[in-house]
Amino acid sequence: MKTECIKDIMELKFGTKEEYSKSDFDEITELTINRFDITREIIPIDFRELLYFHNIKSLTIKECIIDKHVMDIILNLNNLNNLYLDDCEVVDDISSFFENIKLDTLVINKINFDLLELEKVNANNLYLYNINLNKDISFNVIKLDI
Repeated sequence: MKTECIKDIMELKFGTKEEYSKSDFDEITELTINRFDITREIIPIDFRELLYFHNIKSLTIKECIIDKHVMDIILNLNNLNNLYLDDCEVVDDISSFFENIKLDTLVINKINFDLLELEKVNANNLYLYNINLNKDISFNVIKLDI
């Protein structure tokens, strides 16, 4: 495994193994991915490893670079209900992602993006915190029931 935080979660739950089984991955329903370790060193992340988790229901992504590739992988997490994007850098247009995914809850914290992308969100609950929509518009907390 390339992604240290995923490796850590698997080791905490199942102990250190040379290889984890499909059933091991299927037991994980919540996952947090952070680009930095506890000492603020950047750790490698391979988002393709998320595809091992067929039963992931809740995913938190912290301080990562979000591009179309990452969003395409998230779209393939068929059981995902809740997505938390926290302090991430969005480098691509992600509006098509919002059109194509159905979530119960989407939480976005400290991310800059285009206000028009919010029109396409397909989530029952949308929570926005510390958002800068452009130079003139920013707010600390908003909850939208869609």
